[in-house]
Amino acid sequence: MDMKRHIKAYLPLLLMLILLISLSSCLPQSDVSYEPSDTISEPAEESDTEKAPEWEDTALPEPDRSVLSKYEEIFNGVYRLPADSSYTSGAVFVCGGCAVTLTYGDGGCVARSYLLSEGAFSEKTVSFGENAIGSQLDNAVGIYDTDSGSFTVIDGMLNELYSYRDASLAGEALVYVFTADGEHVAYFRFDENSIKTVRLSDGSSKTAEIPAGSLYLRAEWDGKMLIGSSESGCDYTVDIATAEVTETEPRSDIAYSKSVYVSSSTYPMMSVDKLGTDLRAIMFATDLKDGYFRDYRSGTLLMGSTFEGIRVYDLCNEIGYSLCDYFDDKPIYDAYVSDTGFVLIRSGYEETSMYLWDFRASGGTGLNAEFLTPGELEQKTEALRQELFDSFGIEVFYGTEGNDFVSDEYLSKTVTDFHSIYPALQTIKDTLSLYPDGMIEEMCAGSVKSIDIYLSGGLYSISESGINSAAALTYTYGDTRVLVADIDGNFDLLRQNMVHELMHIADDRISEKETEDGTGYLSGWTELVPPGWDYYYSYHDEYGNEMNDYSYTSSDGGNFWFVDAYSKSFPTEDRARIMENLVISYDEGGLNYALDSDNMRMKARYLCVIIRIAFDSARNADTLPWEEYLGEIDTGEFDFPDYESAEQHISESDGAGYGAAAFYLPSFAPVTARFAQICLTKHTLLCIILMG
Repeated sequence: MDMKRHIKAYLPLLLMLILLISLSSCLPQSDVSYEPSDTISEPAEESDTEKAPEWEDTALPEPDRSVLSKYEEIFNGVYRLPADSSYTSGAVFVCGGCAVTLTYGDGGCVARSYLLSEGAFSEKTVSFGENAIGSQLDNAVGIYDTDSGSFTVIDGMLNELYSYRDASLAGEALVYVFTADGEHVAYFRFDENSIKTVRLSDGSSKTAEIPAGSLYLRAEWDGKMLIGSSESGCDYTVDIATAEVTETEPRSDIAYSKSVYVSSSTYPMMSVDKLGTDLRAIMFATDLKDGYFRDYRSGTLLMGSTFEGIRVYDLCNEIGYSLCDYFDDKPIYDAYVSDTGFVLIRSGYEETSMYLWDFRASGGTGLNAEFLTPGELEQKTEALRQELFDSFGIEVFYGTEGNDFVSDEYLSKTVTDFHSIYPALQTIKDTLSLYPDGMIEEMCAGSVKSIDIYLSGGLYSISESGINSAAALTYTYGDTRVLVADIDGNFDLLRQNMVHELMHIADDRISEKETEDGTGYLSGWTELVPPGWDYYYSYHDEYGNEMNDYSYTSSDGGNFWFVDAYSKSFPTEDRARIMENLVISYDEGGLNYALDSDNMRMKARYLCVIIRIAFDSARNADTLPWEEYLGEIDTGEFDFPDYESAEQHISESDGAGYGAAAFYLPSFAPVTARFAQICLTKHTLLCIILMG
């Protein structure tokens, strides 16, 4: 009875609640508002429908190793072709079981065919003009003869497959692309906004009109070419056979290649994207620093490196193979993947030799590959951003948010490509992991409560005090330390730039420690200079140019005092440049040449000492990464002067000098004597670093 009475009492309320819920579900979306969240949302669950399949191409076949019996194995799967395969000043291409060489000499260019199965050149030769240029096609060579204005395609036995001549092109410097099968060619001049496509079998042609000028070639694949326009900033895909033009989403990470996008600059990650397939991407970790694209065929990617030789990545079987970049005291000049299963290599330039690399016989390692769709890559990026926040308390902004920082000195371009953003976050994670636990949090000194990182495109100055070659910057905005880094044009320097800017932020805590202890840790730094010398306290010389005075640097030789001209601008930049090179030393396994003098080692040790004094997290730590090649650091090895406040110095000085960059001096961090000479008129603390 009581139960029925309670139900009757609450029944009107229940009916009203049901009605309200029903009405709210019918409201149009525009009538519903949401408060922005201060937290980073969790990535969405993976979609089964978007899951990328394995790498689609048919794997490169196993080679016929019987042909190797004709050659000398010089080391681990590398075979030198006989001496009579040597030639002077030319190029080499691979066409099935043949290597086609172009040899340049007086009066022209001669094509010859080296039969890999026979171990000898064929007797046949074909001649072209002395300015002929060859292009590697699938089992063929495309040749543009600038002397005659002709395009010719030959096979491995030098048989002519296609030929087209336009006398009006003679002597012209063209941008051109052969289709992989050699049936079509497309070309344009730099000052035009139209592209001519020609069917070589009958000479018929079409014209592709690009709605902007200043064209350049970005990539070519499967009968298409990707064209960039410096005028519009857009990319355009051109179908060579049909001359159809489609505006394409710009990609910042494209290296000139065939069949794949190769983002070779995103160390320590590299991405490869199958062209023509929207849901294809792979990411894999690699130690191939300074890598660049060489060739791609049948799921086999060939990469070169400035320092670490060449690598084959078998994407179908997820195996990687490595090879040094020097044979017979000559560097590798050409390297191609042959459809016979070998890699053909030419070393040397003027005096050349050829080699076959049976890479599968040299032993491989796992590729550590991840096959991702674009959606999965975005989710992975968001998860890594959350990890950085959870681990270090640092919030990272990218994409359209990456240039939302507030600065009256600089603006930036936007990077929205996750092929660049994800490796950038990985680089940031690896860099922050250099510091002992708690040190990043300790950098938030005084009123600063957090550090925000903005990943942008190129930075450009909008004030007279800025510099045009800025790659990163940091400043204080309210209770936040803002760090902005260019991950487009300066991706390769991101780790170096991060270390540089974090040193500027660490200076906040060192300055705070000066006040606490009454000891001039930073004041003492200004005495670590040549006798009678002082910092410029400006980013520009008296003529308004960026600093280029290399006296007392490694370029000047002797017992030098500074890393470079930029180090001489401000004490803060001097310390940041040294910290950069200490971490470079750690990465490279030995003290960097920029620190290889008694004075530089002394300054580097001084920096390590004041970091240990200022940071509880570093004080009793074992050898820190940046100390690796300096020996044991003793915090008592230097005598420091008494602390001198900024107010004292300003009252004693001739007045504040107006430097190229203005610095906001927060009340919690009084500046040192010489540091106080900087102009005090702006409202940001702006510490800039130069590119390279």
